[in-house]
Amino acid sequence: MSANQAPATAMATALRVANSDVPVITSYVNGATTFTPAMVDETTPLPYDVYANAWVDISEAGAAAPTVAQIGGDGTLAGWDLPFDYLAGFSAEYWDEFVFDMNSSDRTDGDTTAASLWGNAYAIAGYVAAKTFVTLLERVDLDTVTWESFIEDAESAPVDLPMAGSIDWADGNRTGLSVLALNKLIYSPSVQFSKIIGLESIDVVRAK
Repeated sequence: MSANQAPATAMATALRVANSDVPVITSYVNGATTFTPAMVDETTPLPYDVYANAWVDISEAGAAAPTVAQIGGDGTLAGWDLPFDYLAGFSAEYWDEFVFDMNSSDRTDGDTTAASLWGNAYAIAGYVAAKTFVTLLERVDLDTVTWESFIEDAESAPVDLPMAGSIDWADGNRTGLSVLALNKLIYSPSVQFSKIIGLESIDVVRAK
């Protein structure tokens, strides 16, 4: 389904009205809220399976709840008043890197604090982008860097992305991120996307 959000909802609704049972695969930008308006009611599943890719993967079945040390800051999470036990199932990398860094920051933007964004998907995406750029800056000589030398250093080795796969610009490759996970829309205990395949590269998928 090559459409985002509102147009995707319209397409999903049309497929449901037509009683299509052809599986749908769509972009990670289409969350469960894209498809719930297409359902005939809150409990009746769509007649077709829905899959979505994901370039960030913070879920980990069986992972322990975070510790105070992992969370950083003052050991609390903005807007979270329940025991941390309810936060099990997320990767240590998510807690140790993203949440720790955000929760330990005193940065603000208007009324928004960095610490308040510990569960924000857009903040995660921005964090990954920033870490990628910093990784590239660490490769270059900042006193002599040119656009050409920056590209050369960027192409010199793959870049591992936090909470995601890796990206390789070698030999002029500009295909972008080629490591994705696969999620499936489920309806119980709530309507949400659930991971069915972890992060895999295009080469691994093609070899299957």
